[in-house]
Amino acid sequence: CQELYLRYMRHCPACDANVNVKAGSVISDASEALLSQVQLREATGDPEVQEQLARLQKLVEFRKSSSRLLLEYGNTSVGKGSKRSYTTFVRVVSADGIPEKGCVAKVDFNINPGYSKPTSTAKEAADKKLGFVFEYAMARSFPCH
Repeated sequence: CQELYLRYMRHCPACDANVNVKAGSVISDASEALLSQVQLREATGDPEVQEQLARLQKLVEFRKSSSRLLLEYGNTSVGKGSKRSYTTFVRVVSADGIPEKGCVAKVDFNINPGYSKPTSTAKEAADKKLGFVFEYAMARSFPCH
C-alpha cells in the first residue's frame, strides 16, 4: 500500500482514510502492539511477512529504475468587485527519477476547445504555490447554481 498508493496519493485505498505526512514521509497509525507483533513475525521468518517484504523490495527496485512525474491541476476563483477572476493551474507535485526543475517544458491552456490554438502558453512556472498558471477575469457570477 505504501509503495503503490500512499507515496503519491496520501489517501489509503484499503480503509478510505487520509494519511498523515510529516517532513515528506507517511506517519504510521499502527498501535505499538501491532508494530511489536509484526516485528516478531518478521524476526521469526514468518513466510507471509517474508513474501510481503520480497514484494515490497521488488516495488522499490521498480520505482528506483523508472521515472514518475506527479502533476496536480485545477482551478481557483475569486470575486473582485463586479468581476470574477479565474486561475487555471498545473504544478509538479513530485518527480521521481528525473530533476523536478525543467521536467515540464510548457503548458498550453485552452479555455475554448473549439479553437485549434491554445488561449495561452506558459513556458515556466510563474507562481511558487500553483506552478504554471493562466488567469483571466470575466464580468459574470460564478457558474454554479
